[in-house]
Amino acid sequence: MVIEFGYELPSTACDQVFAIFLLLLIALWIWQWNANSLGLNMRAEKTKDIQPLADLLYDVRVVRSTRFGFSKRMEIKSKAKAFTVNVLSVAALFISVYLLANASGIGELTLKGISISIIGLSLLALWMSLDTPSSELSRKSLDAHQCALEVSEVYRATKYGAIDLHDAIRRYEEVLSKYPDNHDAIDRRYALYGDRGKYPQKAEGLSKWNTTLPYWLSCYSSVVWAVLWGALVVLVQVCFPL
Repeated sequence: MVIEFGYELPSTACDQVFAIFLLLLIALWIWQWNANSLGLNMRAEKTKDIQPLADLLYDVRVVRSTRFGFSKRMEIKSKAKAFTVNVLSVAALFISVYLLANASGIGELTLKGISISIIGLSLLALWMSLDTPSSELSRKSLDAHQCALEVSEVYRATKYGAIDLHDAIRRYEEVLSKYPDNHDAIDRRYALYGDRGKYPQKAEGLSKWNTTLPYWLSCYSSVVWAVLWGALVVLVQVCFPL
């Protein structure tokens, strides 16, 4: 393959450029898990008969499970992001120390490659620290867990007749309005799929591929990003040596 100005691109580089392009597409797809949810299609829930008390109990039950799932996902995401940022920072530090200790014996090409690696690791660590910090994810996890506990109280009180339908609706709305962060669509799908044994009709169109898999990928999205970023840095250095 020949490009203008007389530069000839090696044939093997074409495959490497394609690999970089494919890696970027995968990274953009993973980003959807990191930000919110996949937005996968799911069949609408259908109710033949309107039963206010039964419908309310079902809604409260699903929201309870959804908020617990949201809390768990935010907790794991927070820990995974903090761990990833720490590993990236330590890796950049050790590479810098190695560079300083062996600066005189390192060739120019190797030196440039190490410098690019340090810059890449530092940029990724900085971006992860600024984009929804671990402390914010931990706060969301705690709020969602507390919300789920309060929703559980409403569910039990309603189920066993401690409060009437009107008071149950009022208390349910009060609990939800106390917490500004709402769960994502993937949390609801994960809860519906987990409750498929009791309500199979509500989980139509759901499977582990559009519920469990994206749920756990979202939990560890920072780790996936770090691996993809590292692979991208290596591919760039291999395809376009300085």
